[in-house]
Amino acid sequence: MDHAAETGNGRNRAEARPTGHPPLSSPIIAERLSSSSEKPSPRTGLSRSPASLYAVPCGRPVRPVKLPAPGPRSLADIEEVDCDMDDAKYPPLFLTLLTASRLVLAVWIAVLTPWLDQRWAILLATTLILVIELTDLADGYLARRHEAVSQFGKLFDPYTDSLARITIYWSLAVAGRCMVVVPLLMAVRDITVGYTRILMMLRDKDPAARWWGKLKAAIQGLGALLLMSGPLWWGPAGPGIVYTISVLVIVATLLSAVFYGNEALSRG
Repeated sequence: MDHAAETGNGRNRAEARPTGHPPLSSPIIAERLSSSSEKPSPRTGLSRSPASLYAVPCGRPVRPVKLPAPGPRSLADIEEVDCDMDDAKYPPLFLTLLTASRLVLAVWIAVLTPWLDQRWAILLATTLILVIELTDLADGYLARRHEAVSQFGKLFDPYTDSLARITIYWSLAVAGRCMVVVPLLMAVRDITVGYTRILMMLRDKDPAARWWGKLKAAIQGLGALLLMSGPLWWGPAGPGIVYTISVLVIVATLLSAVFYGNEALSRG
């Protein structure tokens, strides 16, 4: 008897406890649910609108939690998103090998250095230089064509260019077809520009080659072709041609270093 009375009194106190919010069946809640742009949840009967605040039977307000934006929810979904690169005709590995091939070809030119006074070696070395320059054009075109441009490619491409051209001009200097100072200045310039690219990346600037760098590369590549094949066509004018091309390569190389340094140090 006492227990039943105590239970009944507890129920009365729970029903009489003020919650500070209208009950779920009140006209206020019904009006809010009807005016909400979203349908009430079938489990709770409440709207999920972020602008609403409702009461539940426990008497505590419930604020809707912001759910994360929809996206890949499994490893399969992530692989499906990244599958476009796998379907590319020229995957990044192919482009990397194409770029690295310039180093292999340049090594063969260095091997031919003792025989560069012979016609067959001149023709072979000139052909190798031409292939090196064509691969430099091809890997950049294919990377843009197939949207495979990457930060690694922007740094690896000029790295291979530098080593290949320094090796070529070293062979030319040993053979007496360019000024000895040319490969030395090229090495100094490339080391300097390498550090400026690091500074550009630290300042959130794109380290890709600029137009003056491409102009320098074109002058160096054309100069290497002319100097390597020179004995086949230049005749008695050879010394003057060697001096002129060497000076042009030096000027283009140093100006490129100045332009890169100026952009790396600028605040723009």
